[in-house]
Amino acid sequence: MGCGHTCVPRRSASAAAFRSAGDGGSRLEGCWNSDILNFRRQIANALRGGRAVARQAAHRPCLLGHSGEERGAWEAWEHMSDSADLVIVGGGIVGCSAAYFAAREGLRVVLVDKGEFGFEQSSRNWGWVTAQVKHRHMLPLSLLSLEIWEGLEEALGESVDWARAGHMHLFDKAEELVQAEEEAAPEGIQRRFYDCDEVKRLLPGIAGNWPGAVHVLESGQADPRLATKAIARGAVTSGATLLSGCAAEAIDIEGGMVRAVVTERGTIPTPKVICATGAWSHRFLRPLGLSVPNTALRLTVTRTEPADSISRTLFSAGVADGTMLAVRQDGHGRFILATVGAYTYDVTHNSFADLRAFWRLGWRNRGYGSFGIGRLLPPAWRDVRNVEPKPRQAMAKRNLRNLIELFPTLEGLGIESVWGGNCDMTPDQTPVIDALDTPKGLIIATGLSGHGFALGPGAGKVVSELAAGKTPSVDVTPLRHARFAAGEAHPLDAWP
Repeated sequence: MGCGHTCVPRRSASAAAFRSAGDGGSRLEGCWNSDILNFRRQIANALRGGRAVARQAAHRPCLLGHSGEERGAWEAWEHMSDSADLVIVGGGIVGCSAAYFAAREGLRVVLVDKGEFGFEQSSRNWGWVTAQVKHRHMLPLSLLSLEIWEGLEEALGESVDWARAGHMHLFDKAEELVQAEEEAAPEGIQRRFYDCDEVKRLLPGIAGNWPGAVHVLESGQADPRLATKAIARGAVTSGATLLSGCAAEAIDIEGGMVRAVVTERGTIPTPKVICATGAWSHRFLRPLGLSVPNTALRLTVTRTEPADSISRTLFSAGVADGTMLAVRQDGHGRFILATVGAYTYDVTHNSFADLRAFWRLGWRNRGYGSFGIGRLLPPAWRDVRNVEPKPRQAMAKRNLRNLIELFPTLEGLGIESVWGGNCDMTPDQTPVIDALDTPKGLIIATGLSGHGFALGPGAGKVVSELAAGKTPSVDVTPLRHARFAAGEAHPLDAWP
């Protein structure tokens, strides 16, 4: 796998700049002009029937500098240092958070991504930061992340549209409400139960007679388009080097230890690597003889035009078509909508492996999903830069209809935008966060299974502590990679 020697970086000029995004935030741009990128994506969409995969074979690496000036990435890196204490592969919220915290630990950190930072699922999720997660063993990481989220805007010095107003689930059956009331709240989680009158007070204008609701007070929300980019800027301010458009191609192993990361532009010597590549992890780590069972599920998200404020509280409710609608209203009054559990599994070259690992999870959720056709032949790694999954337009429109069913006063509200995202999932819906014994120096942080945005800052902090040789803030033993090979994957119905 490893090349066993240091490759000479190919020199190329590149541009990385902070550009104003039209919605009042900031945007980290790659080396290409955004109009050219959009044109290329439109061509890719047409050729692939709408499955947008931007092929940028000539994409140049960019370095995000402290002042955002244009600089040649590799030239700048060569002048900074000839090695790094830590290389992080993957510029989503986990990777950017790891870079931020590791740099604050005093490590010389380089973060590389084949595309733009925060482009894929880290900016395409619902924006939910929920306290109550799928399994009890994930709760300590959830609470750690919530603590980080609470102070993130102050620490970074910029807004991520953070609001901590909790998460409310509305019950349409009285027996479900009674059952929830009888269950003890997990440690560290505060819950309140409301009757129908209280629900209508907290969600003014909602139609129907609801038996009640449960409100998890610790949960919050943030804007995914702002958060990862803000954390990336915080990492740079803290001393990390960020290289976009620079695909990692191999991890150089010698004597069972990490020696370097080989990228398309050259080799970065380092004793430690964090793999935070999301749904790409199984492919990136397979050449090392590591099996990381994770796959991607395609989801659709709808964002409406601005409307009068109803609530910053996240909430989910059953609707007449038998589905459950998840609702978030952001700081601009726009509703971000998704259908809970509705996913598309795209059949690809990796589907046979997925069938072995995921049949139990697939069978359990057989009533929610649908199938699509993905890429049946694996593309070259460097040819897949920024993935833009195709949303299901019918579902996007249905999300809006269901919102108006819940709030009839919103009749006439339009859709502002629709997007798709790939949620990476493990067979037991539990992350893999682990510092491996072999190869020594490799740390994995992947498979956050629908909680990536919420848990990302905490996961980044934990793996930065592992990289620094410290005891992590929370016990990640239940998240170890070896659980799959040992037949110790967590039961799907363990809790909640």
